Order: sequence, then structure tokens, then C-alpha cells
Amino acid sequence: QPHQKPNLDAVRQITSTMAISSPACSIVAAVCAMIAWFLSIGPAFTCNFIETDHAKDSHLGFGWIGYGDRDSYYWCDIHGKCYYRSRWCTGWSGDEKDKFFDSYWTGGFAMAIIAFCLGFFGMLYVCLTFARPSKSCSSNTAACCFFFICICEGLSLLMLGSDICGKIEKNTKFSDLQCRMGWGGSVAIASTVFWFLAAVAMKLTPPSSDDDDEPAANEEPLIQNNEEGA
Repeated sequence: QPHQKPNLDAVRQITSTMAISSPACSIVAAVCAMIAWFLSIGPAFTCNFIETDHAKDSHLGFGWIGYGDRDSYYWCDIHGKCYYRSRWCTGWSGDEKDKFFDSYWTGGFAMAIIAFCLGFFGMLYVCLTFARPSKSCSSNTAACCFFFICICEGLSLLMLGSDICGKIEKNTKFSDLQCRMGWGGSVAIASTVFWFLAAVAMKLTPPSSDDDDEPAANEEPLIQNNEEGA
């Protein structure tokens, strides 16, 4: 029996219908990536990744760049010097870093910085390309990048496994520090979720119509040749 020529108009209509959702998925990915990147600023540059109550109505927070009391305007630093503070965050000195920082703290911060830097370029890419359907290979590559950033952001929570509170308690005037996750850690979790959503949205982005038109154009002569041979 002669081969029947497929309805190319129907194929093109289905392809066109699929391409309509491509900008929508890209826009969702762009919005999620923007939210995730802005949230990733917190874990990387906060002074309150973890916090503890060290006095009445006073919450002492620790982050990579420094430490500070987010409630009281008069407080004593970890060396016992008391003053009316003029800024919320006090940077760590070199000696303090040597005494208090451990591998969990340093590793978690490194992951936060990697997520922040790579996330900026990922966000920039998807925001510049969401207006048109992406090539399938580009969408898959962006999705893989967002999954990697999601993992890095999640690994910033390694800072919660640090013994920095125990070391501060041992080497300073503070005692009985019961550390818990601060707002920086909470923001890291939220950022991780949005990076994951951005990755899923990019993965679900259909290929552009250009990707599908090429095979159709190459197959049409073969179908015609088969009909002539029959």
C-alpha cells in the first residue's frame, strides 16, 4: 500500500500550540530566579544566619561577615566592651575568624557565595531570553544550572552544623548560648525552593517551533519519493 502523506498542517498546529506555553514557562522561571537571587543575598551577607537569646529582649546573631544584636541599641560585644552601637553588624577580626570559624561554617558560606554568583548570571540569562521560546538544549542546560544552584543554596545550611556558638561561649564572656536558625537560614531555605521552581519551569519549557520545523522539512521529500516509487 502506498504511504499516506501525514497531515503537516495538523503537525504544525500542534507545534504552534505547544510553543504558546513556552514564553509562559520562561516567564515563571524568570520570576522564580529573580526572587531566588534576591533571597540569596541574605545567606551570603547576613549577620543573622544563626541567633541566640543572650539577654532579655536581646537577640545576638552570627553571620559570615560579622555579628550583631538586632534589638538592643546598647549591648556588649564578645570581648566585653559595652557601648551604644552605631551599626547593626560588627565585622569579625582576623583573630576571631581563626578562633571561631570551622569547616562547616566556611563550607556553608562558600556554597552561599557560589549560589549568589552563579544565580546572578542564571537570572540574567533567563530574564534576557524569556521573551522568545528557547531551544530545547538551552532550556535543559538552564534547568541543570538552576538545579546546581539549588543544591549549592541548600548546602549553605551547613553553617547550622557549625560549633561557632560553643567556641564563642568558650572564648568570650557569653555563657549558655542556645543557638537556633536565624532569619538568614530561613531565607536560605526559601531561596532553595525558588531555585528549584525555576529549574522545573525551565525543564518544562517546550522547544521553539524552529526545532520542530527542521525535521518536518527534511522528511517531506522522503515522503514524496516514497509515493513516487509506489
